[in-house]
Amino acid sequence: MVSNRINFHPAFILHTKAYRESSLLISLLTHHHGRIFAIARRVRTLHSKLRGVIAPFNHLLVSLGGKSELYTLYNAEIYGQQYNILQANIFYGFYLNELVTKLVPCHIIFPQIYQDYLYTISFLAKTKHPEIYLRLFEKSLLIHLGYGLELRYTITNAPILEHKYYKYEFGNGFKDTKDFGDNVFLGKNLLLLHINNLSSYSAQDSAKRLLRIAINGILKNNNKIKSIDLINR
Repeated sequence: MVSNRINFHPAFILHTKAYRESSLLISLLTHHHGRIFAIARRVRTLHSKLRGVIAPFNHLLVSLGGKSELYTLYNAEIYGQQYNILQANIFYGFYLNELVTKLVPCHIIFPQIYQDYLYTISFLAKTKHPEIYLRLFEKSLLIHLGYGLELRYTITNAPILEHKYYKYEFGNGFKDTKDFGDNVFLGKNLLLLHINNLSSYSAQDSAKRLLRIAINGILKNNNKIKSIDLINR
């Protein structure tokens, strides 16, 4: 095992879990080291200077060391602007953290995912339409993980037309259909998702159904979990 030292590195706290009597096991999304785990020792004691710092959604500078499979947290401090998620959006924030935890592999560098996460958190701190930004994050996440959706053409390379309906097959793509179901989508809504236009309810509902199918397909293929529930609001 290679010993590593990370000093003053940007990171977001995804999850924390009590560890032994006074410590925490923390999951972090970092800019240059990907998703990692660390032990924060004695941070649950009354006089710990990190009480309140080690919490989900906090944007930090962290210093860590030890083995790459499980680091030890030496220090953490608040970094730059903090994004206090609106109370109405807090469950969307937890879903965002769960999504990253379930889909993003550990120790693989995805700087663009980090930037997209920061962007999405910033909107959860002010928007009254959080689902739009979650859908756009999901779409972008699939692209960066190598599962991007082709929303302009069918599996036979025919252009998707606004007035026609298409059935989505995970791992393949879209094909013409006259069927109905959760995996059938109006061409217009697919084209709107391609250009990130989710201003209509119809486009939002279509994107939610499509991305749910794609995400659950990835999770099933990876044998991690059968499905992940999107928030129904």
